[in-house]
Amino acid sequence: MKRSTHRGFTLIELMVVIAIIAILSGIIMASFSAAKSKSRDGQRISDIAQIQLALAGYFNQCNTYPATTTLPSSGTTGTGCPTGVNLGTFIGKIPTSPSGANQTTYAYSTGTSNITGLIVDYVLEANLENNSSVSGESLSTFPSTSGITYSPSSLPCDATTHYCLGPK
Repeated sequence: MKRSTHRGFTLIELMVVIAIIAILSGIIMASFSAAKSKSRDGQRISDIAQIQLALAGYFNQCNTYPATTTLPSSGTTGTGCPTGVNLGTFIGKIPTSPSGANQTTYAYSTGTSNITGLIVDYVLEANLENNSSVSGESLSTFPSTSGITYSPSSLPCDATTHYCLGPK
């Protein structure tokens, strides 16, 4: 009778291979997590740029900015706007912040002229997960233009963990 010899891996060899795979997986997951957070920050910046464009279109038609970025029901018209013109005319849906941050909506502060009572300025703000690499375009501080009252009166536009835009 012929004896068969089975050669296999020892327990130590298997444990070493598993340990190497675990270390490599950890390194890959850490890199992937950082890339995901940067991607979410890019989405936030893109979202508030879309809102900024919609607000510019609204201002061109109505000579004022809306009091909120909440989309009114169809047919609702803001003060001074032509019939049927509302924020929804310029943007189909107000974007919400992607998951992974501590906010789900973007902050919107309006600036009302002390003379005319019209909303003539605004600031849009998004919380970023990473230090801002796009701070050159972001407002460095909350605007303090004289003759304009802001509501809410301040946003944390510190250009490191926040990205803020105003009218172009």
